[in-house]
Amino acid sequence: MPGVPSGKACDGCRKLKKKCDEKTPSCSRCIRIGIQCVGSGQQRYKFQSQAFVTAKTKKTNARNKYLSTTQQSKTFHIQADLITPFLRLPPSNKTTILTSQYIQAIKLTTDLRYNLAWAYGFFMFEIPRRMNENEALDTAVNALICSHTNFCSRKEVSVETLSSYSRALRSLRNCLDDPDKASQTETLCAVMLLLICQNLNGVEGQRWSGHCEGAAKILKARPFIKPRDDFEMQLLLSLRGCVLFEGLFNENIELDPQDWISLVGNELDQNIPEGKLMRYLANIPNILRRARAATNASEIAILRDELRPVYEASQKLLLQLHKQWADGRTLDVDNVLKNVILHAYYQRAYGIGLLIVTIFNWVLRAFTPPFDAIELIADSTNLVTQILELAEVANRYRPLGAGYILIVLSAAWLAASNDNESVAVNILLQEYRQDFPLRATDRFMIELRWMAEQLQYLPVGCS
Repeated sequence: MPGVPSGKACDGCRKLKKKCDEKTPSCSRCIRIGIQCVGSGQQRYKFQSQAFVTAKTKKTNARNKYLSTTQQSKTFHIQADLITPFLRLPPSNKTTILTSQYIQAIKLTTDLRYNLAWAYGFFMFEIPRRMNENEALDTAVNALICSHTNFCSRKEVSVETLSSYSRALRSLRNCLDDPDKASQTETLCAVMLLLICQNLNGVEGQRWSGHCEGAAKILKARPFIKPRDDFEMQLLLSLRGCVLFEGLFNENIELDPQDWISLVGNELDQNIPEGKLMRYLANIPNILRRARAATNASEIAILRDELRPVYEASQKLLLQLHKQWADGRTLDVDNVLKNVILHAYYQRAYGIGLLIVTIFNWVLRAFTPPFDAIELIADSTNLVTQILELAEVANRYRPLGAGYILIVLSAAWLAASNDNESVAVNILLQEYRQDFPLRATDRFMIELRWMAEQLQYLPVGCS
């Protein structure tokens, strides 16, 4: 225990931590203030334990000190990242709790089999910013979360789910009665969310929900102005498909040809096959109306001549989507989230392409005399085969991630040209129908049968 020099200041200066001139026998400060000076000029020592430290030990100690400091820093940042968001949040209330539940259902890391944003549109990412501004939107989000929770638990629709849906309908009616709120993007978004609820819950005893009709009226009243922002552009990208497909069957959706074109036109996909196919499909509601009103074979022949080039162009676009999907099947979808999303996207785009081309094929066959439809029947067989293959592969994304397959299979069932095709389609169709309430899936079949009956006795003439 060696001594280490610790200074020569007197006791008084050391105690008060004053500078001492260390003169003997008394320092100047003690003389000035008139106190006894003790120890001025005397060398003092302090003692410490002796340890033999090697160069290796010094290096190890320094490394441990660095690691300790680094680990503490990392821990601090992790804790800060976890705590800071909660510090920023206001006290919990219904809105913050609802928003939190909603975010869990749409974030990209949520399984695509149950991810709402993936199934119904990326406009849903923007909704949390618009909460607490529009009553119709808030209640629609609440109804959607109840419906989604119910759907994921695979249970019958609960009383709470039906009650939340009823409240959302009342709020929507109130907003539609207000001229200012009726034209808001948030109100249109509420309509879309209630359409999703209908898909998840089904609608008992109704052929139409009225939501697509309402959306069409809102859009026509504006009238089809350019989207106000990116959120509305994304919203219309998803909403247009719902309105367009129901417009094939529902005569209450009264839009003229230019209105349909305006509805489906969107800058986000105007230059890719999916967008072009949707614009082609926008011609079908008007063509079907004219066909139902036709009184002779020459009028049907005119419609057939209009539809034929559209059908041929859509077939070429479908080839592009098929190639894109085939290339996407080589992606590693087990480990990389980005690859999973790309794979699922290519698959869905191809599925929607098959649906649209199948509808064209079926309508064109209805306009064509039997002996002239041989080529179209061969095309339909090829389409049904591709749809069956896709339905088998899409199984990994069921239920929500492959929900579009249900309507694609329904179209294949309508277009099947022989009993073998009908049986094969029906087997997969019944399997996929188990993913959704029967009252929701029954609507597809009712609509398709109605369409078939409408076009069965067209005056197509004979060869």
